[in-house]
Amino acid sequence: MTILKILKEILKEIEENNPFTLILKGGTGLAIYHLNYHRESEDLDFDTVNPKDCYGELEVYFLTILETLKKKGVISDYKKGKSGGKALAFPLYLHFML
Repeated sequence: MTILKILKEILKEIEENNPFTLILKGGTGLAIYHLNYHRESEDLDFDTVNPKDCYGELEVYFLTILETLKKKGVISDYKKGKSGGKALAFPLYLHFML
């Protein structure tokens, strides 16, 4: 399974349950939904209308999605990486293994 296909599986989970009103943006979204997977990418960019103080809840939400994908056999494992970066409001790095 390619990285874009895995990212699309993450997006499917978000479409089914989006309590943070996440809005997909950026080149990966275009590649997946409008440009027939024309390029590989490794990230998903989102905006949200929720306040910044919900960071911990967002982190749990994404970890739950990865756990769901692991149970479905889409990924073999995952781990939470170090978060950081001044330009990002919610810098969350999650690594998953195929």
